[in-house]
Amino acid sequence: MPLSRHLCFLLLLLPGMGLYAQVEADIATSLQECAALEESTSRLACYDAMAAEQEALEVKEDRQLAETAAPDEDAPSAVELRMKQSRVMRHNWFAMTPYRPNYFLPVSYNRNPNRVQYENGRDDADMDRAEAKFQFSLEFDVWRSVLGQDMDLYFAYTQQAWWQLYNRDDSSPFREVNHEPELGIILRPEVGFLGLQMRQLRFGAVHHSNGRDGDRSRSWNRVFSTMIMDRGDFATALRVWYRIPESDSRDDNPDITDYYGNFEWYTFYKWRRNTLGIMVRNNLQSEDNRGALQVDWSYPLSERLKFYMQYFNGYGESLIDYNHSTHRLGMGLMLTDWL
Repeated sequence: MPLSRHLCFLLLLLPGMGLYAQVEADIATSLQECAALEESTSRLACYDAMAAEQEALEVKEDRQLAETAAPDEDAPSAVELRMKQSRVMRHNWFAMTPYRPNYFLPVSYNRNPNRVQYENGRDDADMDRAEAKFQFSLEFDVWRSVLGQDMDLYFAYTQQAWWQLYNRDDSSPFREVNHEPELGIILRPEVGFLGLQMRQLRFGAVHHSNGRDGDRSRSWNRVFSTMIMDRGDFATALRVWYRIPESDSRDDNPDITDYYGNFEWYTFYKWRRNTLGIMVRNNLQSEDNRGALQVDWSYPLSERLKFYMQYFNGYGESLIDYNHSTHRLGMGLMLTDWL
């Protein structure tokens, strides 16, 4: 269904902690100096020199971040390192940074596939239990220091796909593709809470759909709040949401919260070179209790590549399967991790 029909954004603005004020002031000054040059060749050379200086600064800061990773009492946590690396990239206004993990699972086995939705009345259709799965997720700043306040407006996009890669009889189709654009506000309070350090608060709205029409169309819109906290190499993120109601004639999945619930809780722990993660969802209903559990493990193969294993059990792995219980194990490669 068209995104414009369903996308509704409700942003809650709160004061927070400002970043990059001095950096942006220096960049603005340099731009003015370059723009003041009358001769075009000199002006272009000034801009090139400024870009080279900025790139050298980012490389230097990236190396400094790596050096701070030594295990001592004053070493920054895994969450702090991830946030600092993101901030270095954001010196460039147009830089895109990873939002959720980016990965590709060429080996993924689903013990209980949703054949009804896949076959959809076709006698010649036959869904394979083995398929590939991947996720692509990025974010970028839309507006820093919103309305003069110490908060940032961001846009993020996440795409998940389930690909019948080995199903040659059906020409290896994409079984399901989910799209999740998101617009929100980031605050960085840096305050203690329940023995943990609160690193981020996010408020915003998200549209989630599979881009199909007819009987296989699935979509919903939510406003959400996310709180990210950490202590050392332990991190946790709680995301709660409220579904924006739709009219009966436009609602493809009126009972979706009975399966997804109203929250998602992530917990991560970095042990030596391993990153372990758990995601839990639940509808918190005493009768017809439903939810999902995902367990992640990643291990670095190189500086930019990790081996990744993912286990999922429950409802809502994809929108087409929101009311179908999935039991899946996959393994492959990860480009960017939570920590």
